[in-house]
Amino acid sequence: MTARVLRASISAGLVLSLSMYALGVTTFGFGGEWSDGKVAVSAACHPILLGWDVLGVLCFYVLVRRRDSPRVVGFPGSGRRIVALFVDLYFGTTILASVGGLIILALEASRTGRFEWSFERQYAVTTDYFVAVPIDLLTLGLLFLYLAFPLTRGKQTVGCFIMRIKVEPASGSDRFTLRQAVQCTWSECLALASLPFALIRGRDHRKGASQASLSTAYTTVLVEYL
Repeated sequence: MTARVLRASISAGLVLSLSMYALGVTTFGFGGEWSDGKVAVSAACHPILLGWDVLGVLCFYVLVRRRDSPRVVGFPGSGRRIVALFVDLYFGTTILASVGGLIILALEASRTGRFEWSFERQYAVTTDYFVAVPIDLLTLGLLFLYLAFPLTRGKQTVGCFIMRIKVEPASGSDRFTLRQAVQCTWSECLALASLPFALIRGRDHRKGASQASLSTAYTTVLVEYL
């Protein structure tokens, strides 16, 4: 499969995934609210989401394992970079949150003796504090790792692949070390977060570089698939 066909297929899959909301799959993951002595705990998943998770993981695996050399054609604008980030957040969050929700549902089933695809209760149990909260933190960590790991292979995330964006070491190497990838990802997230302020000042940062306190210099480029 060529890179262009793969890009079109993934883009179509992401658009079709939005139909989950039309089918009623609007709530997934785990949620808890503690206010004024009152507790509300809920969790949900859906069989459709499990299928989406399998396809998403397979898609990510294919992108990381592909061997191609896209041609650099310029630098991406701020709008393209922001769209890529939102695509990655949507892609990663739906997969990780649904898996986390399924784990909570399994724990609830072991407690009640009956499995359901969603639950909501007005009280908390021990697992809510000692399992659910770590799962939320682990989800955030895995989401960050999803953004950073492809850099260690010289590859792209789903959002960057669709938007034809690639992050490269300024040293000329074809990949980052894991430490450099983590630093680069953190720096790029900070750069994207500061874009609205840069645009207000009339500047559009098209070329990414690590902050002075980091040892990793990088360039964000626009590529074309052959």
